[in-house]
Amino acid sequence: MARAMATILLMAIVLAATTPRTSTMDITDRDLASEESLWALYERWCEHHNVGRNLSDMARRFKVFKENARMIHQFNQGDTPYKMSLNLFGDMTDEEVDHMYGSCSNLRSDSGKRRQDWFTHGDVTVPGNIPLHVDWRMRGYDQRPPAVTNVKMQGECGACWAFAATAAVEG
Repeated sequence: MARAMATILLMAIVLAATTPRTSTMDITDRDLASEESLWALYERWCEHHNVGRNLSDMARRFKVFKENARMIHQFNQGDTPYKMSLNLFGDMTDEEVDHMYGSCSNLRSDSGKRRQDWFTHGDVTVPGNIPLHVDWRMRGYDQRPPAVTNVKMQGECGACWAFAATAAVEG
C-alpha cells in the first residue's frame, strides 16, 4: 500500500513538472486598459494558439475571454506561490473545459460531486532521502530524449495527463 501511494505521489510530482511553460500568455495592466486593448490581446491569443472563430462565435467567446483575462490578472496581483496565465482554454468557460477535457465519470459520485475519499495525503509515507525539489525539465535535458517532454493534447478523452506522466516516467 505504501509503495502504491509513493508511486501516486511520484506521478503527481511528474505531472506538475511537465506543465508546459511556453504555451501561455501573460496579461499586463496595459492589456486590460480598454476594450480595444483587450480585443488586441484576444487577437494575439487566437493567433498564438491557432484558434479560428467565425465572427458571431468570436463575439461570444470574447466576452468569456475578457472575464478569464481579468480573473487571471486579479489573481496574479495577490501573494500566491504560483501565477496563472492565459493558455489554450482562454475563451472557454469552466463548464466547457470540464465537459470537453476533464469530466472523468469514474471520479464523480452519483450526485455528480467529485469523490475525495479515495486518497488522502495522510496515507503517504515518504523516505527521508528524497530531495525537496527536482526540476525534471532541466535534469536530463541534455539526454535524448529529455527526461520530460511537453504535454500532448489528446483531445476530449481527458487522458493528456496520463500520457505526459508516462512519457516523463519512461523518459
